[in-house]
Amino acid sequence: IAFEKSGYSKLLENKDLHFLDLDEPPPIEIKNPKGKLLKEIKLSGYWNDIDYIISIPVLKMHMHTGASLSFKNLKGLIYRRDKISLHHLQDPVLISQLKDTIKKIKELDIAIADLAHIIKPNLVIIDASYVQEGMGPSSGNCVRMDTIIASTNFLAADIIALALTQPEWTLDDVPHLKLISESIQDMPKTQNDIKTIPQNIQEFIKPLEPPPISVTIKYENVNLIEFNYKIVYFFTF
Repeated sequence: IAFEKSGYSKLLENKDLHFLDLDEPPPIEIKNPKGKLLKEIKLSGYWNDIDYIISIPVLKMHMHTGASLSFKNLKGLIYRRDKISLHHLQDPVLISQLKDTIKKIKELDIAIADLAHIIKPNLVIIDASYVQEGMGPSSGNCVRMDTIIASTNFLAADIIALALTQPEWTLDDVPHLKLISESIQDMPKTQNDIKTIPQNIQEFIKPLEPPPISVTIKYENVNLIEFNYKIVYFFTF
């Protein structure tokens, strides 16, 4: 339904366009020796056929990563449910080492940043015509912004997207971008490192509601008891 309502079905009437299911061919396993946490990953079987990558994300706030922009969008190239596995990685030693410089860091942030050693988009077009604020990507509010951000440098595009929507933030608030700025050569670190057209972007700033600090939801009539590693829920009415 979303595919049709977004207009993609209409686009496919053009015989020169082809729809591909990235999970259809068998995956390709890629080693990642430079990764801090993600030492190997399964990518779409189409990976070796890709000549040029264009990342076209919708700008969203994200309850786990701060924001979901052009680079996090590339997580879609990971094979099937291996995408979900990035949420379950555990390395408390690595986290303790990085916490001193990036206080909000989580294993998910490190894994996403590690992808930058393998995947780099050639062109980024961030769709900020309508954006999502608050507790994205699963809920939150839709906000009209009427803006498109384009760049051949994905980190530059993501930094400008943050400058427009969270002007008080730094890259520390989106830890995977902070890690990429430190680990990949010749990457911008702040808005001052980026040339924009137009040079003054003040008129495009539209502060969004940030994701909540905690995603814990209190249920008045539910008591949770953990017993021998099995979780039992008691409901009272």
